[in-house]
Amino acid sequence: MEIRKFINPKTAMSDLDFSPEDLSEAFHKQSGRFSYYAAKHAQAERQEARVKLNIDMVEATLDTQIRRKAKNEKEKLTETQITRMITLSPKYQEAVNDHIDAKQISSVCKSVAESFRQRRDMLIQLGADQREEKKGVLRMKESPSERAHKMFGSKSNETDAQKQT
Repeated sequence: MEIRKFINPKTAMSDLDFSPEDLSEAFHKQSGRFSYYAAKHAQAERQEARVKLNIDMVEATLDTQIRRKAKNEKEKLTETQITRMITLSPKYQEAVNDHIDAKQISSVCKSVAESFRQRRDMLIQLGADQREEKKGVLRMKESPSERAHKMFGSKSNETDAQKQT
């Protein structure tokens, strides 16, 4: 059975990378890339399930063949012997190895999709941090009296007027 890889790890790493100076571009591409890799993960899970089913089919076919051959040769086999013969069969070993490979591919795809979830969270946090920094820059441009006026408004003027009387 042919096992597909679905993603190229180098491409995934490149797609996960972004520049903090260009968050708008990273935000713009985030949902599309996440969707792409989430779909690849779903395809990998489907492949894994099909490969698992293939193991069961190979095992059933080998079991039938071994029992038929034993019956024709009037040979008595125990369940343990049949199981061992199946396990030692090259067809069964190939099916199991394909399943191991499919599970690994599915796991890698899942990790990449999860990385895009974490990337989203990081982008949101970086965006919030940048907004806070911009607020700080705006505050720095105001004079101390303007900041006080914004903070306390007209109440500070009224209090000063009341003190003078």
